[in-house]
Amino acid sequence: MITVKDLAVDHRLLPCSFHIDAGEVLHLLGPNGSGKSTLIAALAGDISYQGKIKMGGKLLNETTLIEQAELRSYLQQSGRPTFNVPVFKYLQVSVPKWVNQASDVFTAVFTHLTEQFELKDKLHKPISHLSGGEWQRVRIVATCLQIWPEYNPHAKFVLFDEPAAALDIRFDSKFHQLAKHLADMGLTVIIANHDLNRSLHHADRVMLLSNGVLKYSGLPSEALTEERVKEVYQTSVVLHDLGKNRLFVFD
Repeated sequence: MITVKDLAVDHRLLPCSFHIDAGEVLHLLGPNGSGKSTLIAALAGDISYQGKIKMGGKLLNETTLIEQAELRSYLQQSGRPTFNVPVFKYLQVSVPKWVNQASDVFTAVFTHLTEQFELKDKLHKPISHLSGGEWQRVRIVATCLQIWPEYNPHAKFVLFDEPAAALDIRFDSKFHQLAKHLADMGLTVIIANHDLNRSLHHADRVMLLSNGVLKYSGLPSEALTEERVKEVYQTSVVLHDLGKNRLFVFD
């Protein structure tokens, strides 16, 4: 469980308090500049903040960088690194040093993830030669390899900041299947997302932010109403009830 009390970041994120359970998929929603990335960066320990963030009974600011790297992984909105290495080498350095990469367990996980995101034929390709979507798939796999619970017993949560931005619809779907699998293994999964329809169907809980304020939080069926989405996004939207499914349509 992650417990947050009075978390604030300068003028970018006003004080908010909440908790996130183990095995839960939480989607952070809101327009550009609403505070999603700031909140994720604070939860990752990547920026300075006020307030308290507690992970499994331990305060985040009392953990070392090495401990944080074992507890959580963090996919940022960032470009390619300045160094250029083959894909397999980039994936290898994403794994904690104490993990035996020659073990059957690690090999099975590595094979599963690289096959699921269709990277097997790209493992020896320099990362500078990848398309934007291919590079994003590599980064998603690397993020998961860092905290995969089958060989990292310290792992507690994973943070994704707009992971599907460069993905086509097929890999977007694969990503959300992966997020559910991570949650099923007991990890807390936090995703900054722009696709409200994905959030309707794949999030256990959502948080709606606007101008650095946490406006609404709850189950997608309760928090994502026409009125609230119109208020937060300042746009026209219609929520269609299709029986078992609901769908937002925007002008």
